[in-house]
Amino acid sequence: MNNLQATYIRGVENMEIQIINDIANKLGLGNVISSVNKLTGGFAHEVFSLETDKGKYAIKLLNPETMSHQYAMDILTTAEQLETKLQENRIPIVPSLEFSGTKMQRIDNRHFYVYDFIDGKALATQDIQK
Repeated sequence: MNNLQATYIRGVENMEIQIINDIANKLGLGNVISSVNKLTGGFAHEVFSLETDKGKYAIKLLNPETMSHQYAMDILTTAEQLETKLQENRIPIVPSLEFSGTKMQRIDNRHFYVYDFIDGKALATQDIQK
């Protein structure tokens, strides 16, 4: 796959394929080198993995219906402020990436975040230790 055209994406609709390609192109994420996968675990939003020649990313597409409400923007703004405070205090997190000085991005009325992809699994509550 070259020229950032992911044509086969497991579990993804054609509209999402176009959105992922637009994100990769407009943000300069690199040339797509493997299929994009829809990840499990998202509650209100959808998350996809994208591997390019520049790295592997997680793209969180925010639910358009949810994002049509001002309260969603307010909550996400507060979350971004908290993320910044955690980073400033060197508390380990996986922060969203910034492009043109902002974390939340928007292309064609779709809001999204981009993260460096971290391969792992969610722990069950009983497996979490201090």
